[in-house]
Amino acid sequence: MNSRDPVQAWLAAWGAERQAPTPEAIARRLLELGQDYAGIARDSWKFLGGASGTAGSATPGVMQAAFAESYRRLLISAVPFDPGPAQAAVSLAAAVARCQRAWQGMAAQARDIAADASRRLAAALSDEDPAAVPITSLRELHDLWIECGEEAWAAAVHEDSYAAVQAEWLAALVELLQEQRRWFATAPAAVSQP
Repeated sequence: MNSRDPVQAWLAAWGAERQAPTPEAIARRLLELGQDYAGIARDSWKFLGGASGTAGSATPGVMQAAFAESYRRLLISAVPFDPGPAQAAVSLAAAVARCQRAWQGMAAQARDIAADASRRLAAALSDEDPAAVPITSLRELHDLWIECGEEAWAAAVHEDSYAAVQAEWLAALVELLQEQRRWFATAPAAVSQP
């Protein structure tokens, strides 16, 4: 778990507090939300220049930093919930992202193989060897293209980098399947949350 991720930290905090809130706790939290919203409005007014009508001197970065904690508190639900479904969704999203990265790696390899095949075909067509058989039909050109593609593919698949990308793709698919099953197992609980 990334300790710098506020969503992960928030989920961990709610996971530690799994008891149902009392009506007093809910009312206190709603009051805090109202106060936080009022604080955001006050800060906005101050940064925008207040009643003077002149723009404040704050940069966008300073404004963002000032509002970040207030908005974080404001957006946290007043009623705690079971973080299981949310954590499963976060894990599922991470697995999907891993699959996308692995797919991009495979696409890059396919692009490199196609580029190598094209270079091989260009070299074969520009070969000025008198012993080379001239290309006189589309069928011969097609056969040469297939031969160049097979040579490029054979050269690529024997490299360790090819095996590493393929292994990552398979591992990412297995992780995605596991996370999908986990998410589907917890999704009904998420729907019944208050």
